[in-house]
Amino acid sequence: MMRRAVRLGICVLFGITSFAMLGCNSRAPARPELSPTESAAKALEQYDSDGDAAISEEEAEAAPGLAKAFPKIDTDGDGKVTAKEIEKRIVYYQTATSWVINGTCEVTYKRKPLVGATVTFEPEEFLGSSFQACSGVTDSRGEVFISRPGSETKGIFLGFYRVRITKEKANGDEMLPARYNTETELGFEANNDVPDDASYNNPKFELK
Repeated sequence: MMRRAVRLGICVLFGITSFAMLGCNSRAPARPELSPTESAAKALEQYDSDGDAAISEEEAEAAPGLAKAFPKIDTDGDGKVTAKEIEKRIVYYQTATSWVINGTCEVTYKRKPLVGATVTFEPEEFLGSSFQACSGVTDSRGEVFISRPGSETKGIFLGFYRVRITKEKANGDEMLPARYNTETELGFEANNDVPDDASYNNPKFELK
């Protein structure tokens, strides 16, 4: 299996495959209701802290999912994203042929598989109520399939997500640092516009 990790203080790599890869017996869920204009406006309302009608890279750190997708959204490369740029990215979610990706990932902690950890993909609030948190529990290899609530199939909708990873100690206390859960710095954009990129087919979160 090909694997690659990108190190940014923490080392994160998340991979995806198209819903079409889930199998011919899977039934695609309805496309979520989403208003690109309204969602983009809400994003600025939440994260444009200096009121300049744009979200800077620094401001985007408060929305890990948005920060993860920042290079793709910032189409003019000026280091900021406007409502129009965010809206354009959300329109892509609405018009993509497949609007669900097969969310799978592998988690390690201090270079060892993290077993029994709960991995949750929490949609950024500005996406709206049609998006719900998706989660799964890592197996003996530290691997997990992410499921949407109440769904018979694995996978998540295209969109911006903050990722929370938790693991309880025997006494019930949280084992992992807050930067991976309650104060997560982990972000992910579920998309399928680079399906041939091997890194999107072999997800990995390396936690320290």
